[in-house]
Amino acid sequence: MPDALLLVFEIIGTVAFAISGALVAMEHKLDYFGVIVLAVTTSIGGGVLRDVILGAFPPIGLVYPVYLITALITTALLLFLERFRRFVNGGSRIYTWSYYLSDALGLGVFTVIGINTAISAGYEKEGFLCIFVAMLTGVGGGMLRDILVHRIPVVLRREIYAMASVLGAVFYYFSRMWIPPSIAMSISIILIVSIRMLSLHFNIHMPVFKEPEN
Repeated sequence: MPDALLLVFEIIGTVAFAISGALVAMEHKLDYFGVIVLAVTTSIGGGVLRDVILGAFPPIGLVYPVYLITALITTALLLFLERFRRFVNGGSRIYTWSYYLSDALGLGVFTVIGINTAISAGYEKEGFLCIFVAMLTGVGGGMLRDILVHRIPVVLRREIYAMASVLGAVFYYFSRMWIPPSIAMSISIILIVSIRMLSLHFNIHMPVFKEPEN
């Protein structure tokens, strides 16, 4: 797959997760530095965890400034919008769905980037490893984001989040053998985003553990 196309996907994912992190930070009324930290952590956190698992040191997200710069620019734009009180409002519908959509897009993009990275690193025949790394890359940034604001990570709640990542990763792992990887990646991203957003729209959840009644 062309490096330029991968970079485009990575930038899209970085912007999406930076928006997600910044919105959560604003909702929790963090200061400007806290907003920046949460946005950057969300946007590069999954990639850092991926590289640690694959033994790539130092992690790419900490080496190339393009990801940090992208996250900072995205955060600055959101902070600018916040000053006018037209976009970020924890109780508004546009806030809620902006968060959900940006988080779903980041999940989809970084899931397929994660599995593609694992395959490129020589683990093509290790299907479980590839899918696990894909999921970790997709949910890692959001997990760190939620932990930093003291809430249960969405991946541990009953929402269809990690499962959407896994399904997209499985699709990409097998479909790339039959169709061009760039097309497989695009379809996988659309699949993950669609599963996540449809589950939210129709209020579909994973079953939860309940203690048996006496």
